[in-house]
Formats: sequence, structure tokens, C-alpha cells
Amino acid sequence: MIDSALKLFDEMSEKSITPDVFTYSALIHGFCDLSRWKEVKMLLKEMMDCKRYPNVVTYNTIVDALCKEGLVDEAEDVLQIMMLKNVIPDEFSYNSLMDGYCLQGRTDEARKVFDSMASKNIFLDVQSYNILINGYCRKMKIDEAVDLFREMPNGGLKPNVVTYNSLLNGLFRGDRCSCALKLFDELQAAGLKPDFYTYSHLLDGLCANGHIERALLFLNELEQRGEHRRINYYSVIIDGLCKAKKLDKARAIFKHLPSKGLERNVVTYNILIKGCCQSGLLEEAKDLLLKMEQESLLPNRVTFNCIVQGNLKRGKYEDAAEFLEEMVSKGFSPDSSTFALLLDLLGTKEQEPTIFKMIQKFAPTTLKPKLCWMELYYSRRGISRKLLLKTKNDEAVDLFREMPNRGLNPNVVTIKVGRLIRKAHKAEARAIGLKYAFSVIIDGLCKAKKLDKARAIFNHLPSKGLERNVVTYNILIKGCCQSGLLEEAKNLLKMEQESLLPNRVTFNCIIQGNLKRGKYEDAAEFLEEMVSKGFSPDSSTFALLLDLLGTNEQEPTIFKMIQKFAPTTLKPKL
Repeated sequence: MIDSALKLFDEMSEKSITPDVFTYSALIHGFCDLSRWKEVKMLLKEMMDCKRYPNVVTYNTIVDALCKEGLVDEAEDVLQIMMLKNVIPDEFSYNSLMDGYCLQGRTDEARKVFDSMASKNIFLDVQSYNILINGYCRKMKIDEAVDLFREMPNGGLKPNVVTYNSLLNGLFRGDRCSCALKLFDELQAAGLKPDFYTYSHLLDGLCANGHIERALLFLNELEQRGEHRRINYYSVIIDGLCKAKKLDKARAIFKHLPSKGLERNVVTYNILIKGCCQSGLLEEAKDLLLKMEQESLLPNRVTFNCIVQGNLKRGKYEDAAEFLEEMVSKGFSPDSSTFALLLDLLGTKEQEPTIFKMIQKFAPTTLKPKLCWMELYYSRRGISRKLLLKTKNDEAVDLFREMPNRGLNPNVVTIKVGRLIRKAHKAEARAIGLKYAFSVIIDGLCKAKKLDKARAIFNHLPSKGLERNVVTYNILIKGCCQSGLLEEAKNLLKMEQESLLPNRVTFNCIIQGNLKRGKYEDAAEFLEEMVSKGFSPDSSTFALLLDLLGTNEQEPTIFKMIQKFAPTTLKPKL
């Protein structure tokens, strides 16, 4: 579509038809949707050259796209450029920026934007409130969300269904069921009609908080009102019943869906298959797999991962291997939880060749860097006595020798774990291996620009009984800096609250991140702090400073940093 638009745009030039601001804005919108920032910059420059100056719509398009890409700091820069060009940002500009901060969990910055709108006499509309309320709920700042919700009438605004849905979801997630139910009554009293999301949040919230019977009563009310014809509602209820170990009721509802005029879909089947697997009913799960195919429904990745994990947990390794084979033959691959389970089993079932073969054969290769999973695999094998205690075992020696062929070297973790095992400190060895394994995954996700997943794993390490160390923090700090999330990187320096001291790597990551984003004053402050703690900038930091000096000659901060912090061996040359 964008190529056709570009072709038409070129034809206009050939016919001496000068594109107007609207035409340029439409094309910029298309490139923004595809994250083709190079073309966006090119078109902006072309507009300036043709004296077709971007308007608020043009800039808003860019701001919104940058925020959705997670590039909120860059979006802030665009807002500054707007004002320098005497283009006044409107409520859409600030709403987009607020949404960008909320998507990254940076609700404090989002609140500052919200407050600045009021101080600049920019109209705060329902959308402005909805964005921040949803952001607060996602961060589980429920009290702040409720307070903001109660403020709306003071500004002459009425909450809409979207507002209620966000808060309803937040209250249920925060275990405030009674408040959520009161809010639902309030929604109806306000004359608003609940939509699909309202009912979904209500059913899911009741089930998640253990109020299954209440959820069933509510579903019954929907049926009596004829508002039940959504398979999703029943999927939520069946899932709640399976999690509550009420498989008989789940099975009964599942069975009677066709009589209610509802077609079961893959999601509904997957939920019941998972419930059966978790209850050890593997044969029933297999029967459901056959039945869904008879209904012309194709099993997907979730289906196979549920069955594979169910068999692995029950020690049915041969069956798990067969399903893995079928899964891969249909174009699917084991997800991270399946592979993590295989690795856990490898640590406890060392003599089981089927597990080892499954890992060898089905290790994911899509995660970047490509060797991330293999390195994880070897680090976990470091826990295994087969590799480090029974070194005369031919398979272990072959595996150890195979590492360099795959571009991996036995590292200090492998050696340290091995020594601990030989001294019978198996628990400590396992903890080190697991900690290293998760660090490898976080690093791989950061490099693959999947920062949300990296952040989630990092945040959940303590719940897994694993202490985060300086290396783990440094990996995420570097990932944040490379993605331009400098404030988040600074916040991670709070590692000191966990009795962890930033080291040379920490400071070099943050300094380089600030230098690359043009935050020279901040970089200089971190350099001062770094040196005061007895560290010095590494060669890559100093090389970056020299590169910047060549392109930013008029920037005194860069020159001062070089003058002050250059290695003594280089000062005569400078």
C-alpha cells in the first residue's frame, strides 16, 4: 500500500503537481506505521525545502508513532521541535506522549504530562483521564487510579465505558472484588451499557479471585437476558473452573456449548486440554485433541505445548517426545516454558536419554543471539554431575569438547559450578547456574529488543528465590540505554538498595547511553561519580567521546570531559 502511495507521490512531482501539507502528512503517516524513520526524516526535510511546513497533525502523527514504538524520549524531542517551530501541541500531542509513558510503566512521567496540560490550559478530555487511569491500573497503582476517576466530574467530564473497564480490571487484579462489583453497579446506574470487555473483566475477575459460583450466577443472568452469545465468556468460566480443580463442571459447560448455539474454538479446547493435563488426565487430553480435529479445528502451538508439558510433568517422556515431533512437523516450536521445563528435568533426571535428545533436537534457534539458548543449555549442564563430576563419561567429555565448535567456551560459571558440585555444595551450584541462565535469557531478550519480556523476567527473579546480582542489573541497564530509556536505566542504579554496588561496567553503560542520546551534562555527572568511586572510562567510552568531538565541535561539555578524564597516556597527544 505504501509503495503505491509513494509511486503516486512521485508521479505528482513528474507532472509538476506540488504536494501540499496534507499529502506529505498522509505519506509520513504511512511510513510511521511501518517504522521507516529514515523516510520520515527525508520527507520532513523535503517539506522544509519546499516551504510546506509540517502542521500539528504532521507532528502528532510522528509523536504517536514514536510513543507506540517505545521511543518516548524521541517523542519528547519532537514536541520540543514543534514549539521551536511555533506549532502548538494540542491535547492529542500530550495524550500520545502520556500513553507512551504509560506503555513503558513510567506513570510518574505520564502524570507530569497530565498536570502540565492543565497548567498550559490544554483541555483534558476523557481520553486523557482514560490513558492515565489505565496506566495506573497496569502498574497496580489502584488508589491513584480511583482518585483520578473521582476527579473527572470536577472537570465537567463523565467517565465512559472505557474508563469503567480499565478501573474494573484494575480493582479485580488488586483483589478488590467488592469495590469492583460496586463500580459495575455504578456503571449501570450512570446509564452506560456494559460492553464485551466489561463482561469479560467481570467474569475473569470473579474467577481469578476464587468467586467461581458468583461468576456462574452472573453468566446465568447473561443467558437469561440473551447477552451470552460470546464463546469468550464461557472460555473464561471453563478456565476458572479448571484452575479451581472443578473439572466436572468445566467439562459439563464445555459439552453443552453447541446446544447454546455456540461453536467451540481452539482457545476453548486448549483451556480444557490444559486443565486435563494439570489434573493428570493425559488420555482425556489426547481424546480432546482428536475431537477438535474432527470439528475441523487445528491444534496450535498452545495446544501442543500444554500436552507436551503435561506429559513431561507426569514422567511420560516418550509420549512428550512424540508430541514434540508432531508439533515441529506442523510448523510449531516449543515455547520458553516448555524448554525451561526440559532444562529443569535435565538437572534432576540426568540418566534419562529422552530428555537430553529432546533438548538437543528441539532447542530454539530463533532467539537472538542465536546461541543464547545453547549457552543457557550448557550453563545448566554445568550443574549436571554427568558433565563435571563424571568426567570420564564419554558423552560428557564429547559435550565439553563440542562447546568450542559451537562458538562457546567453558566459562568461569561452568568451572565454578563444577568445583561446588565436587565439594557437594549442590544447592549453591544450582543457584549459580540458574542465576547465570536467567542472565543469559535477559541479555538475549535485550539484544532482540524485547525489553518488556526482559524486564518481566528480571522483576520476577526474587519470586523464584534468586538474588539479582550486579551482572543481571548491568545487562538490563545496558538494554535500557540502547533503547533510549535513560530514566529507567538511572532508576536501576537503585541496585544499591539491594546492597549491590555499581561497577565500572555499570557506569560505562550509562555514560555511553547518555552520550549517544545527546545528554552530555548527564554523562558528565556520571563520569564524575564514576571516577569518584575509583573507576575509569573504558576504551569504548573514550572512543565515543572522541567521535562526538569530531561531530560536535561547539559542544564544550564533550571537550571538558575529554580534557578531564582522558587516560594519562593520551594527554600529551591531546
